[in-house]
Amino acid sequence: MKKFIFVILMACISFASFAQDKNQAVEVKSTIASGFDKCAMYPGGENGMNTFIHKNIDYPMAAIKSGKEGNVTVQFTVNTDGTVSNVKVVKGLEPNLDAEAIKVVSKMKGWTPAMKGGKAVPMDYQVNCHFAK
Repeated sequence: MKKFIFVILMACISFASFAQDKNQAVEVKSTIASGFDKCAMYPGGENGMNTFIHKNIDYPMAAIKSGKEGNVTVQFTVNTDGTVSNVKVVKGLEPNLDAEAIKVVSKMKGWTPAMKGGKAVPMDYQVNCHFAK
C-alpha cells in the first residue's frame, strides 16, 4: 500500500511539474511615478497585468538552454486614451529576453489613464520582469 501511495504521489508531482506553464518563470513587479491624483491602472490592477504578461510571454528557448536568467526592466508611457507607447528597455539582460519583454508590454491595451487635476494625463510606468527557470 505504501508503494502504491508513493507511486501515485510521484505521478502527481511529475504531472504538476510537466503541466507548469513555461511562463511561471516570469515574475512581474511594477514601479509607478508619484504626483498624480490617480495613477494609471491596467484592467484588474497588478494581478490583471501579471496575468496578461504570464499568458502572453514566451521565455525564449535559447535563453532557457543557455541558462540565462535575470531581470528585464521595461519603461513605457500610458497615454490619455489608455494605450501604451514609448516602450523601451531600461535595464536589459540579453537581446532576445529584452525583445520579448518589449513585445508583451506593447500588447497591453485598455489602461485607465492617470488623472491629475481632474484631467487624464500621460504617465510613465515601469515593469520589472524576472526571467528564471
